Amino acid sequence: MPSGTVSTYLERYAVAADQFESLIPFLRRYSRGLCLPLRGETHFSVLSLLDHLGTHLAPRHSPLVVVAVLNENLQSAPRFREIHQESVQHIKRSAFKQSGQFYLQRLSESIDVLWIDYTHSHAFAPKQGVGLARKAGCDLLLRIKQLNLLDSPWLWTTDADARIPTDYFDLEESEHGAVHYTYNHDVSHFEGDEALTLYEIHLRYYVLGLLWANSPFAFPTIGSCLALHFEKYAQVRGFPDREAGEDFHLLNKLSKISKIRVRAGLPIVLKGRFSDRVPFGTGKATTEIHHLLKTGQFFSLYSPQAFEYLHSFLQGSRAILDGDTSDLDGTILEFRKAMAQRTPVSDTLFNELHIERIMIEAMTSRKDTHNRHLHFHGAFDGLKTLRLIHLLHQGHLRKQDWRLALKSAPFCHFLSDFTCARSALEQMRHQEETLICS
Repeated sequence: MPSGTVSTYLERYAVAADQFESLIPFLRRYSRGLCLPLRGETHFSVLSLLDHLGTHLAPRHSPLVVVAVLNENLQSAPRFREIHQESVQHIKRSAFKQSGQFYLQRLSESIDVLWIDYTHSHAFAPKQGVGLARKAGCDLLLRIKQLNLLDSPWLWTTDADARIPTDYFDLEESEHGAVHYTYNHDVSHFEGDEALTLYEIHLRYYVLGLLWANSPFAFPTIGSCLALHFEKYAQVRGFPDREAGEDFHLLNKLSKISKIRVRAGLPIVLKGRFSDRVPFGTGKATTEIHHLLKTGQFFSLYSPQAFEYLHSFLQGSRAILDGDTSDLDGTILEFRKAMAQRTPVSDTLFNELHIERIMIEAMTSRKDTHNRHLHFHGAFDGLKTLRLIHLLHQGHLRKQDWRLALKSAPFCHFLSDFTCARSALEQMRHQEETLICS
């Protein structure tokens, strides 16, 4: 039964869905719910994914409800608007119930699709995009959950370029705030295969670096690979309204109140493609890396020294948090001096990220070490960790050619001689999944 947290969230923070209420009598009881944000996807490709869900996955847990969020904003490319107009026409002909911008379509006994039309007169404002689309879709699933018409405690969300494995919906109840599926990118028959391979190396490299540094934020953050616990989703007020990076920011919030589980099992396979649907992310980065390679430039990764600094920083922080407060100012001063010996920008970093204040607050407001650590990482979180890495590169370090970085990084010593990016990536993927999957 949904809690007061869910009710409060839906009343105060959820995306409005008043017109949806007239469709409620036509809903069924669903075992699972999936949010699918759509921008610039052809109706044929979306139907292909829905057919796969209805044929291969939904019958095992049927019925399934998919909330498909067709969206554009006032700055969307004309080609996206044309694709959306065609999709809306198809939806209007095939839906058996409509209420405002909501359409209910029964594809089969196994699957219903709730379409939300955020195109044309319902388009998002400039700078709104996938974050608001995921939020709208998951919020609608949460409303269905509140009506006791959705059995599973999980809200799934993926993208149209994802191939979903057969065990996708086989999640048991747990205390985790989110489950992140393993993944890989399909680069076959894709012109940007090397660029996408290098981008996935970048993703794996960052997570492996955080794991080696013993950061509590060492997990992947890909929005098309998530299942979210409904109550914890409401507790952190859902997806942020962002053009991109909504997955990173949501998981950052969820990780402060619960564990993020990376699930062992069959991976989600993400189709390789160039894309400008969002201002940054896989598709955009692949396009940029492809251009680098075409123009004879090299692809670089963060310097391994940044993760070495992070490792020492977190190690020193733990020592302070586990200590006493008898000479806290002196202890923090010695810590700052020790970290300043590692890089000339360390003091700037401490000041900009308010490290000293965070430590003092953790030590003076929490009585036991466990809660001190929770307080510290609630403030020095995944976002500040990424900011630390960026500040080190802005002020002192330089990114390195990806080959050199992999060969010199202490967290990539497991790599045997690799002849190409693909062989390096396969080893990194195996190492990451070995270390974090459960």
